[in-house]
Amino acid sequence: MRSTPHQDPTDAAADAADTVAAKATAAADTVAAKAHDAADAASQKLGDAADTVAAKAQDAKAAASQKLGDAADATSKKFDDATAAASKTLDDAVAQGKEWLQNLDLQGIADQIPQSVKDLGAQVADRVRRLSPTQQIVGGALLAFSVGLLATHSSRKARHADAKAGKHYRAKFD
Repeated sequence: MRSTPHQDPTDAAADAADTVAAKATAAADTVAAKAHDAADAASQKLGDAADTVAAKAQDAKAAASQKLGDAADATSKKFDDATAAASKTLDDAVAQGKEWLQNLDLQGIADQIPQSVKDLGAQVADRVRRLSPTQQIVGGALLAFSVGLLATHSSRKARHADAKAGKHYRAKFD
């Protein structure tokens, strides 16, 4: 609004201020409406994105669960197969052992031992029974040590003879 010569300049300034205020308010309302619309659109897009991510996460969870179940089933089957094979092998070994024990003629073997050896065994058993428990333990340990010494002494002689003959020498603790 232009001021006219017959209008008071104070009124003209007031009219101009009112016009500017009205236009500023209208512009602010327009900006607020557009901001509100943009916020609604962003919120909608964010909600859609969240729904998409949730759906994909659910699909991934289902796929992982399926793969885990398949792996567990395969492992269970392999375990069952291995258990069955081990059980069969064990059953076969037990059956062979029973058959061997049934075919073993202990009475025939005992009859082949000379009477003097049987008497000597009875005398030794009687004397061992007379020993105290401590004496029995020490005697058993000495007997085991002696047998071990004899067994390793013969293998040492063989190694020493090999070394003298120029054959491959093996270390002491081979």
